[in-house]
Amino acid sequence: MEATVIMAKCKVSKEGFGIRVQKQGGTWLFTWAFQLSEKAARNEGYSNTNISGSIELDYEYPGCPHCDAKNFSQCGSCKKIACYVGNEEEVTCPHCGYTSKVSQVESFDGIAGGAF
Repeated sequence: MEATVIMAKCKVSKEGFGIRVQKQGGTWLFTWAFQLSEKAARNEGYSNTNISGSIELDYEYPGCPHCDAKNFSQCGSCKKIACYVGNEEEVTCPHCGYTSKVSQVESFDGIAGGAF
């Protein structure tokens, strides 16, 4: 089984958190999320993680540990992810400040997991 941790940021608090992802067939399954400081993420090597493909949320996925949002968005500029409430037409990336319109996709190409 292939598994790793990618980093995300809370859109509300702007704090980082880790998301455990596990590959099942051709799909990455988000299985767990936990508070994780940027320093700890760098020390563990999670800031270099990059995944591509279809993503699904496990039924036990708890969502963002800061605001409880279960959905996420990927920035069109820096490719990093952040929690997403799900009712906004535009989002501003808490990583780089880029604002873009929201669109739904079935797979992702190169989710960058770190480099805060």
